[in-house]
Amino acid sequence: METQPATMNADANIPTSCKQKAVLNLLMLHRSQNEAEPLINSLRDAGQSTRSQFIASTDELAEKLAEQGSDVVCVHLDSEAVDARQAIELLRRQGRDLPIIGLTGDPSAATLEAAFAQGVEDVVADEFSAHFVHAVLRAHRNLLSRRQQRELELRLQESQRRCQLLLDESRDAIAYVHEGMHIYANQAYRELFGYDDMEELSCMPLVDLVRTDPPRQLKNELKKVGQGDKTRFRAQGEHESGEHFNATLDISPAAYEGEPCIQIVIRKSNVDAEALQAKVREMATYDTQTNLHNRAYFDERLQEIVAEAARQGTQHTLLFLQVANFNDLKSELGIAGADIVLADVAEILRTAFSEARVIARFLDDVFTLICRQSLQDSEDAVTGVIQRLTDHLFEVSGKTAQVQLHAGLISIDETHHDPTEAVTHAHEACMLAIKAGRPCRLWEPGAQTAADNTITAQLREALAADELSILFQPVMNLRRGSEENYEVLVRLHGTRDETLIEPQEFLDAADVADLSRDLDRWVFRRTVVELAEHRRSRSAATRAFIHLTAASVQDPTFLPWANKVLREQRLPGDAIVFQVSERVAHTYLKMLKAFVKGINVLHAGLAVIRFGHQQHNDALFRHLKIDYIKVDPGFIRDLDQKTNMERLSGILQQIHQHEVASIVPHIESAAVLGNLWPLGVHYVQGYYLQAPAQSMDFTFEEDD
Repeated sequence: METQPATMNADANIPTSCKQKAVLNLLMLHRSQNEAEPLINSLRDAGQSTRSQFIASTDELAEKLAEQGSDVVCVHLDSEAVDARQAIELLRRQGRDLPIIGLTGDPSAATLEAAFAQGVEDVVADEFSAHFVHAVLRAHRNLLSRRQQRELELRLQESQRRCQLLLDESRDAIAYVHEGMHIYANQAYRELFGYDDMEELSCMPLVDLVRTDPPRQLKNELKKVGQGDKTRFRAQGEHESGEHFNATLDISPAAYEGEPCIQIVIRKSNVDAEALQAKVREMATYDTQTNLHNRAYFDERLQEIVAEAARQGTQHTLLFLQVANFNDLKSELGIAGADIVLADVAEILRTAFSEARVIARFLDDVFTLICRQSLQDSEDAVTGVIQRLTDHLFEVSGKTAQVQLHAGLISIDETHHDPTEAVTHAHEACMLAIKAGRPCRLWEPGAQTAADNTITAQLREALAADELSILFQPVMNLRRGSEENYEVLVRLHGTRDETLIEPQEFLDAADVADLSRDLDRWVFRRTVVELAEHRRSRSAATRAFIHLTAASVQDPTFLPWANKVLREQRLPGDAIVFQVSERVAHTYLKMLKAFVKGINVLHAGLAVIRFGHQQHNDALFRHLKIDYIKVDPGFIRDLDQKTNMERLSGILQQIHQHEVASIVPHIESAAVLGNLWPLGVHYVQGYYLQAPAQSMDFTFEEDD
């Protein structure tokens, strides 16, 4: 620490670049106003316009913080009038972006260490006014930079939304292409070629839609664009019906969602889809089962409200409500019955929070709300609603059930400029409420200093550091034992020991935090690398079953990326079977139909897992080319009971009638395996064969 006389002119040691034009609003918690005044004057002498307020108690500090407008807080660590520790704790709990400068008469190592541990940005000795000026101006300058960054990020997000809106509503047919495959196409473009949605078009290479004369012209033009040039040429487009039309193409280098690609603009007259676009947009904002808004609409509104809070200082409360016993409801009432209960819960929430700015079904068992109420008022309101729901008996087809609803709450204010982070924090608070058995819990910024121990943070770090694990469990063909198949299972390492965390503990967190796509890609790449090495070393045609979430089914860039990974490892597509749950298959049937077209191009397979709960599966067999169906493990319990055996037999008959291979998991004993043989089961899996292992070392039977 540099020693300077207390009476020196502070301005002489302050660089011109440090001087602030913006007025500095300073809160001063000092032993006395007379001692604080020379420090404030040193700021003014340095050319900084300063408005200061002397704070005499923590209660007064809380009142001033509620008034907004503060920039820097100075706290004397030795003050007897104001408990510095309590004051800093109050500032920390508020979650406000306010830098804290500590003052002390004892600048020892122990004092500095304790202050920094509490979150103080700098500690200044009483006699060093020049250091005080530097510290305050630096903190103020950094604060202004952070505020400017938040504003610029919001402007960028707004610009990106407007650009996306212009693309979506343009009468010109516009698409973005990466490595020859469509990653985005607006409504006009899709209609021009006769495709209903983006998922169908994403599987069609550009060369299959546009023809030139001579044929190599298209490739030559794309090569020009790859070198950074723009180009315009005439070509012939092919409608999905087979009809051809003439068009002019403008192609130029571009970037979509941060990835380099090619922009294609096709101009053709009499293409007007405004009415259809408006109808499609309206339908796309609702969840059909609950008649609440869906996640996409909620995400959009949340982004707007976060931007409003940052710009106008408004305050809202985000509520994340989860039905903790949703799986039990599905087991007791069936999926259809559980959906009826969720619809009733949605109606109760709609009535109780009629003034909410938005209410949405965020996930299968999760509702999200944004209210204008304060955090405390929202907590009181949701606690009352949860209590009424707990006492309420829901009746479905003569059966009764109760709902265990828990909530996590977070304040949306100027500090939350990242909507995803706000949802993640609310989800974390909800998880803490579930673990504690409490109706709800507030997200506390101070309590989240240990956020590295949360599942979401662990997963994010594991993805970044490549520290997840995959295990392999054999799937054996009962009719042809030498066929080598493994299901791939992902595990997350615990933070305190070497235990592995099961997927059911972190998949919901991954979905909430928008990590599902990253997780799917990590698992796919790791599996392909290990499978390719295994096939080379064993000379075996081993096949891997890889689970995909709904996020990847909806991602038009996943299959082109997957194809690239397969080519890099020289692994054929038929070595992979993609697994999706029955629930995802029904919910995203149209998207999955287009997705299946893409995996057929790769020669990969499709498996539908956790099958048997939906009453009407004809649509799946009619629209999808399914290679395997895995029965839900719940149907394997107590097969010695006639009723359960008949139920499983009926499900297997439905599968076999459509000439689809059946898989029965959770085989735990020879007795269960013996019961399955007469039912014509094709594949079995479970601990009786082998527990999930780190390597593909199961000894499959040799064919006779």
